Amino acid sequence: MKHYRGKTKDGDWVYGWYSESYTSSSSYNVIGPHIRHLDKDVLYESEVIPESVGQSTGIEDKHEKEVFGGDRIRPWDDDDRSLVVVWDDEGVCWGTVDWEGKKYMRLGVLDLRKVYGVIGNATDNPDLLEKP
Repeated sequence: MKHYRGKTKDGDWVYGWYSESYTSSSSYNVIGPHIRHLDKDVLYESEVIPESVGQSTGIEDKHEKEVFGGDRIRPWDDDDRSLVVVWDDEGVCWGTVDWEGKKYMRLGVLDLRKVYGVIGNATDNPDLLEKP
């Protein structure tokens, strides 16, 4: 099973399993997304910022860093362009979009390991996807 990451309201990144938490009332209102994670064999559940949640792609970049949805990647031979990693429902695969939201390419293990590197993410570095 793929795992997730999310940023807590305290600013810490946590990695684990995605869950939605509900109130105990009869209406079961969603409180918000949570990441369940282990720390020293203790299971914690941390509320995370909804926009920060990203699923692991199962792919690593050139520096063997795990790539998540929402990450910004950049080709090493083109420093003026950055792309954001997104799930492509149409292609049923991970892909990228450019600053205009145009589909750019599907992610492949060889593409990332040879050429691309993670340079940030949508939560910490929103400016990385600005028009070059």
